Amino acid sequence: MVAAPTQDNTPPTVKLFRRSVGTQNAPFEININFSEAVTGLLLSEIEVTNGAASNLRGEGARYTVTVTPSGDTSGSLTVTVTAAAVADAAGNANPEAAQLAVPIAPRKPRARIPVENPLTEVAGAFDATITFTERIRGFSLTDLEVTNGKASNLRNQSSTPKVYVVTITPDASGTVTVHLPAGAVEDMDLARNSNVASNRITVRAKVRDNHIRQPTEQRVSADWPLIPKDSDGRPLGRFRLLFVTSGRYTHYNKPWDTLYSIKYHNDFVQTAASRNPHLKDFKGQARALISTMVTDARDNTATTGKGVPIYWLGGERVADGYADFYDGSWASYSVKNELGADYKPGLVWTGSNKDGTKADDATRAYNSAHRYHARVGDPGGKRPIDGGFAVAEYPVLADDTRGVRSLPLYALSPVFAVQPRQRSAPTVTLNLSPDTVDENGGASAVTATLDRASSAETVVTVAATPDAPAEAADIRQSGTTLTIAAGETASTGTVTITAVDNAVDALDKTVTVSGTAANTQGVTGPNSVTLTIEDDDDDEPDKTRPTVEILPPEGAQRGPFRVTIVFNKPVKGFGLDDIMVENGTAGGFTDVGDALAKTYSAAIAPRAAFRGMVTVSVPADVAADSDGLLNEASPPCPVEIVGSDARSAPKVTLALVPDTIDENGGTATVTARQDQASSAPTVVTLTASPTPPAEARAYGVKGPTLTNPAGARDDHGRRQ
Repeated sequence: MVAAPTQDNTPPTVKLFRRSVGTQNAPFEININFSEAVTGLLLSEIEVTNGAASNLRGEGARYTVTVTPSGDTSGSLTVTVTAAAVADAAGNANPEAAQLAVPIAPRKPRARIPVENPLTEVAGAFDATITFTERIRGFSLTDLEVTNGKASNLRNQSSTPKVYVVTITPDASGTVTVHLPAGAVEDMDLARNSNVASNRITVRAKVRDNHIRQPTEQRVSADWPLIPKDSDGRPLGRFRLLFVTSGRYTHYNKPWDTLYSIKYHNDFVQTAASRNPHLKDFKGQARALISTMVTDARDNTATTGKGVPIYWLGGERVADGYADFYDGSWASYSVKNELGADYKPGLVWTGSNKDGTKADDATRAYNSAHRYHARVGDPGGKRPIDGGFAVAEYPVLADDTRGVRSLPLYALSPVFAVQPRQRSAPTVTLNLSPDTVDENGGASAVTATLDRASSAETVVTVAATPDAPAEAADIRQSGTTLTIAAGETASTGTVTITAVDNAVDALDKTVTVSGTAANTQGVTGPNSVTLTIEDDDDDEPDKTRPTVEILPPEGAQRGPFRVTIVFNKPVKGFGLDDIMVENGTAGGFTDVGDALAKTYSAAIAPRAAFRGMVTVSVPADVAADSDGLLNEASPPCPVEIVGSDARSAPKVTLALVPDTIDENGGTATVTARQDQASSAPTVVTLTASPTPPAEARAYGVKGPTLTNPAGARDDHGRRQ
């Protein structure tokens, strides 16, 4: 018995899946899976809110559709397969709709910078292309991140608005990267969506090394311990220092651009220099004596001081100058390291010919035989520089680093210039004469001195300040300024501090005398000095007669001068007429302006053309103190007069003996006499001129010259 066929009444079911997870802001794929094979699925049967469906493909029970979110929408995107969209082989339609919700965010523009090979080498500037997924705005050069290079000439391809081109110029040999960071530009939507970060391209640049900077001259003090000495043991004033690094430079794990960039080698020798405490402050000026593919050692170590001698650090002279250094034959091979210690002979990397240019023997680039390296400390071979092209000695390894061999490097310092020892500025000192005065009108003269002469004038302003319990009313100051002329050490000008009696029984008082000094060449000081005022209110009446002393100027004088006349107590009645002067006269009389005074001054003028001793004195009984006691006579004050600088020059007079002679062979003798001796010889040249009708042949002159020796007034040669 044959069973009747079964009727298929089961409708197909549908499920939706997405291949990507998370929030979407770009087109993504949706899988549509039916429970059995179906037909009739159309793109129009797939409904999308906040987006659009496209590119429906598949058959049977499996289909895929591309869904693109709206560019400026955030929230949720819904994909729905409508009911009765498909039917199975029995004609059963899907009874219910299937739905999938996907979180979405505004679509962001993306940029890509293509490059054929991430390790592409360039020999100079190159163009980079930036392609965006949509049109953007706000793109400028400053948005790009470029390492070891600079961006310029950003332009948009008008035929393809989403494509830009920029020119990149490497700064130096090495790795150049180009990158557009996130948030640099915006799309054209109303939402102004900013971009996501682009990829980063890497390009190798092989260009002239811009790290070369000539070391600048450095100043060191005269006691710097690394100053070399010449053959006579004298410290040098300018020099350069050479050393070999105690450490070895290796190219292992160094990037490929060590072939080109001198910076790696300079950094190495500068680190070595920093180990010496006396070089540490100058380490950035040290340069490696090594050539790279694009830089000669001669250029890297160059300086403006090419005529400066070069010495081993802490050792002997190597060369007299830069040219001598690079002639390949040095004066000393007694090698020193960065600490000035002896260094044994061995190999060193230079990569240079003996003249400091890049090694020109191509075979050296890939040979490791020792004969191709410079030998440090080897006077026999005399090849201290001439060596293989060490930085290219081994091929690039698989990991893009260089081989493992290591050797030391030479290092040259900058030019060092020794600063001369700075002489300290002259010091000003204030002086008081005397430093103790009595309360009843005692006066002290303030002077200033320099410990050595200055080439400029020194002006000292003096101030007197009473110390408590003294008061301003207890003193009187006459004058404020003292001047020390250029080339002199003693001051001129008058500053006097006079005590004023307050008639009050008290202790002794003190006054601080200070000053400020001004000199365009610089001076130090002065320190303050202290004047003591002795209280006399309890003293018994003074029964002693006043005494007087005359203070002369210092040394011999050439003309008028001043003297200071000091009584031991204030007196009255003393005047110009009371001053006695032998071989001169007195004038210009001054005192402190009080009826009672202790200190006086007078100008003394020697007799005209006088040379010798001028004596100044004060006779007894010409002045009286407050008690009416008359003074005692002063000691004589002699002052030597040596004549004036304005003295007239000696006058020369000729004499004839006799002044009349007969025609038949008569002779006359000519002599020369000075009215005063001279400190230098006087030479008199004679001429004889006939007066008509006499003729020159009528007489003869024997000897035309007369000489008066220095210090003599008569000639030592008589002429006739």
